Amino acid sequence: MASPISRQQLTQAVQRLAHDADDERAWQVLFSASWPSAIATTHRLLRGHRDLAEDAAQEAYKRIVRYADFRGIADGDAFLAYLRTVCRNVVLDMTSQLMKRQHVSLDESAELLTRDDEERGARPQYAPELQLTSDDLQKKLRTALSSEEQRLLDQLVGERSVRDIAADLKISYSNAGVRIYRLRAKIRKYLQDSTL
Repeated sequence: MASPISRQQLTQAVQRLAHDADDERAWQVLFSASWPSAIATTHRLLRGHRDLAEDAAQEAYKRIVRYADFRGIADGDAFLAYLRTVCRNVVLDMTSQLMKRQHVSLDESAELLTRDDEERGARPQYAPELQLTSDDLQKKLRTALSSEEQRLLDQLVGERSVRDIAADLKISYSNAGVRIYRLRAKIRKYLQDSTL
């Protein structure tokens, strides 16, 4: 059994990637050291849906491989904070996709996201009181949001990247991530508290 990777080794991997983004060994160390944090974050945000949490964590790493600039990440702790932000953004994007679907049961939403279109086939039928069109859901949700939050929601539903949203709002990437995280938390609370 391999020994766990230390925070110092993670920091070294981050520093190596800052100099060489193609350092395969550094990527392996980074992934091994941070995977538990990614899974814990997505698992908590997705309320224990394991398969969906794993998909979200994998998507977070895809985004990191494509877009992360390790020159701006000081150490292992800073990377883990960055990773958790990316995981939250992935979950928010999944939530935005869910809001676009029509006739999605709030109780079954996470389950539907885990199925491929081929497996899902015809849309399952739910009790009428549990059905909402995405338009109905968005109208009711918007009443709980400020005008600034509504604009941010529009950008997310429009599949804008966090980087593009930050540019539009003239704020930093991390500030945009924080706003998105807060909006996602507010939406989740609204959906939990709602008697829709």
